[in-house]
Amino acid sequence: MATTLDPKNDTLIVNDSSQGDFGQAALGQVVSSALSAGTGVGVSLDTSTGKVVISSAPMPNITLTAGVGLTGGGALTADVTVNLDISGLPNFSVHDQTADQVAVFDASTGAMVKAPISSLHAGLYLPLTGGTVTGNVTVNGTTTSGNFTTAGLVGLGSFTAATIPPAAGNVGAIAYASDRKQLVYSDGVNWRRLNKTKIYV
Repeated sequence: MATTLDPKNDTLIVNDSSQGDFGQAALGQVVSSALSAGTGVGVSLDTSTGKVVISSAPMPNITLTAGVGLTGGGALTADVTVNLDISGLPNFSVHDQTADQVAVFDASTGAMVKAPISSLHAGLYLPLTGGTVTGNVTVNGTTTSGNFTTAGLVGLGSFTAATIPPAAGNVGAIAYASDRKQLVYSDGVNWRRLNKTKIYV
């Protein structure tokens, strides 16, 4: 038994339906005829080498159609382009910050990745419900103006004379002095008690 087939010289016995009889056909010719049937791709046998040649012939009967959120496409008689159409995407008003995901280009890996919505604004915005906010909070554009209104209690940082931050750089700040059980404020030089002008520390 041959271990390597020669498409040019090796033959198959085939039934020629047009003649109603059996005959021989080159292996390469049989393969090229089978591949060409109904595919729109040019397939032929190179009789000089016995190789099957597949050409990039146009496929006029095949069309690429752009779906929802895409534009472009067309008949594959030439190169076609499909573009993302943001305005063509449907709107949604309720999203799950953990389950819903978006496509993001990761510059560190140079590849497109998916990420939950919650990871895009982590640490940048106040949480909608619950959670902990660290660092300075800006109200109305600056840290020294605007009102902060709440229907609940406002908890201040609790310190002792040994643990309270320096008064310098915290002018106008208010804190709770747990060792004195009263509020204190910073005048930029010292921490003073709210109900007295006496220096706390």
